[in-house]
Amino acid sequence: MSFARSVSAMITSLKNNARPKRRLSDLLKENEKKLSGRSGKLKFKEVSDSELKKIKEKIRRTAITRIL
Repeated sequence: MSFARSVSAMITSLKNNARPKRRLSDLLKENEKKLSGRSGKLKFKEVSDSELKKIKEKIRRTAITRIL
């Protein structure tokens, strides 16, 4: 009998300590509030081809050094 009581006590403890779940509708409403007033599109700067090659090379070099 004591085993069943300890198991039920553990289950109850886990249920009481569980983080409350958020509903998807609540998350969508929050995101709508954050995005209102903004255009939903990202804006990027125009970059020349030579500068784009420099940026790519720099990214590749840092990626290689991180692997090693």
